[in-house]
Amino acid sequence: MNYRGSSGFGKQWKDDVAQDWGGLPYTDIKDGLAWAIREGIADPKRVCIMGWGFGGFEAMLGAMRDGGSYRCAVSIAGISDLAMYQEHGEMSGELDARRAQMGTDRDKLRQLSPVENAASINIPVLLVHGTHDWQVQMDHTNDLTRELKKNRKNVETILIKGGSHELERKSDRMILLKEIEEFLAANLAAG
Repeated sequence: MNYRGSSGFGKQWKDDVAQDWGGLPYTDIKDGLAWAIREGIADPKRVCIMGWGFGGFEAMLGAMRDGGSYRCAVSIAGISDLAMYQEHGEMSGELDARRAQMGTDRDKLRQLSPVENAASINIPVLLVHGTHDWQVQMDHTNDLTRELKKNRKNVETILIKGGSHELERKSDRMILLKEIEEFLAANLAAG
């Protein structure tokens, strides 16, 4: 789904989420799910939310806010700590761009960060991350895994050795798809 903040619909569409990561994109995702259910495309009892990078953040936001709407959540190379993501932006020379995207209100960043809200996630979670991801460092997945386990949540974590953010190697994609297929089969079975 091309929620606001994603590419392909022009600059305004992409820029609409500036300092509103927990707002418009998430509303678009919820609206898209409601539409798919109304149209009979999605079975409301068998929905899993999944995303990659920023989409992984949105998937975990869905698990935090609306776990009752989903049977499970998958985050691939997802951002789980917004403050850390900004700090990493400082090291890569992207701090100003990330501040423009996310804002600078530390309390808001904490309230939106899945790692700070792991206790509120009550559905099974699959986290997948490449060990050589320089765009969204593996720390995000490691920290979220630790917090979910500390709160006795159902989490599976797959770290793909040598994998980049895009997991572009064929072997990386095969691992990713196999793990997602098994996770969905286990968590979306009829019942």
